[in-house]
Amino acid sequence: MMEVDSKFVFYNRKTILLNMQHRQKLKVLVKDKLSSTNPCRESEIDTLMGLLVMHYMPSSIFIYGHTATGKTHTVKNILQELNYANAYVNCIECYSPKLMYQQILHDLFDDPEQSILDSIFTCDNMMDFVTHLEQNASCERIFKEPYVIVFDNCENLRNMDGTFLSAVLRLQEFTKLNLCVILIAGISWDKFYSKVNCEVPIIVHFRQYTKDELLELLLLDVNADPRIPRHLYRAFLQLVLAVCCRYCCSLVELRHVARTTYRKLCDPAEECAPESLDVKKMWVKIKPHLEASVNKLYMRAAGEWDSGPARCDQNQLAVSLNLPYFTKYMLIAAYLASYNPAASDKRMFVKHHGKERKRLQRPRKGSAIGRNLRQPDSFTSDRLLAIYYSIVEDKVGLSTALLAQISTLVKLRLLIQDNEDCLTSTYRCAVSLDFITAIGRNVDFNVLKYLYSKD
Repeated sequence: MMEVDSKFVFYNRKTILLNMQHRQKLKVLVKDKLSSTNPCRESEIDTLMGLLVMHYMPSSIFIYGHTATGKTHTVKNILQELNYANAYVNCIECYSPKLMYQQILHDLFDDPEQSILDSIFTCDNMMDFVTHLEQNASCERIFKEPYVIVFDNCENLRNMDGTFLSAVLRLQEFTKLNLCVILIAGISWDKFYSKVNCEVPIIVHFRQYTKDELLELLLLDVNADPRIPRHLYRAFLQLVLAVCCRYCCSLVELRHVARTTYRKLCDPAEECAPESLDVKKMWVKIKPHLEASVNKLYMRAAGEWDSGPARCDQNQLAVSLNLPYFTKYMLIAAYLASYNPAASDKRMFVKHHGKERKRLQRPRKGSAIGRNLRQPDSFTSDRLLAIYYSIVEDKVGLSTALLAQISTLVKLRLLIQDNEDCLTSTYRCAVSLDFITAIGRNVDFNVLKYLYSKD
């Protein structure tokens, strides 16, 4: 047997111990620094740091969560502070494996000032890509240099060859490098079904921000007027969140609503200065602007939101969406299901329902405004289809194309899906009364007659 030098073994153990101590100190320093640049993400940062600051990193990490929860921002800041060699791939821009290979090799081994068009690396398949990684990586060191490859918007990987995702998750095994692949997505790992057996990565979930965390982030992000007291500006944001959080928890959308509404509050053409307003006067002043903003969540048009009137043209917005004919009826049915109690369906939509006469009255203006500001109720797909068939005059059979309209409305943010289970999923309508009335006018349907009223 070959004898091992005792001095080398002692040196190796000492080096490992010093390296572990260095990693622990680095972990503490980076966490303290990231707590200021990534607020309200302490638990997620602690989890990722525990995985990345290791002697040998895991082969793959899957990060998922809703839009605007700080996934990409947190990962980029961690890699920047750790000073790891890393490559970032946006799966929307790099739509083919060949473009992804070139982007990764360019980020890892090319000169940062060199353009990707001038890169010397070209490969057409996974085998060539693994060969390039092995040849260019520094594998001769006792402690191998860590490499991290980030695939953002990785939902698009499902549209590629089934073997590609499986091979990406096993890059550490193929290359024998200290390499970690990080996948960032807006959907859970259960949606990545493949006929090819894939290695299950370590899953990290980025939860949605709470209302208090959104308030804290907006206080840091929005450029407040120094003339207005901080407590008054905080009260302004609380009013914005009290109205908009019923329909939207996206930090991007709420930030836009807060900025545009605050700009209206500080308009020099207005009679009252912001610093002279109390909370009650502030609410009276920003209420119409908030109503207009809620109507256009996720549906902003260039230059229309900021420069348009406070009461936006809902008819123009409804026409610009260009929804199909029967999809408009599906959206109307969803609105009626959200704002009418389930007990009133028989009275509203059944012609012969017993002794009680069917009353289709135009509701008062005050009650319409109250329904518009009230939080929509959840409904099942069965109730949605029942109302849909009651209001559509044409005979439409139940088909996959009809059911696909529901998912289309969810993707357009016109409907909100409460859970991801297709069998027990419930929905809520996210459009306003003015918007759905404009949709009804396009198909010659009077929505107001089918809204429930106690009068």
